[in-house]
Amino acid sequence: MFDIETYVDNLMQESKRFTAVDDVDVLNKVKENLTDTVEDHINAMILAEMPPQKLVEFEKIVDSDNEAKMTAFISANIPNLDVKLTQLLIDFKKSYLGL
Repeated sequence: MFDIETYVDNLMQESKRFTAVDDVDVLNKVKENLTDTVEDHINAMILAEMPPQKLVEFEKIVDSDNEAKMTAFISANIPNLDVKLTQLLIDFKKSYLGL
């Protein structure tokens, strides 16, 4: 699936906001916060796109902490998931970079 860490690294490099920051702890915290924000956007999209009748079953799978099963369930129940995820990431990037 999608590698969020690489996406965030590339986003931070493209933004050029942090080129003058030498403090590794600060950069790591920014990366952590940005990763959390991207994950929140992805999770919100998944919940918004999940058919209402599947939400209870999805919640049980999430609670089971079985990532493979969760990924399969999401893919099976959200039509055009790749397109929707790609658009979300493009929109997030445009917003973050101010494009």
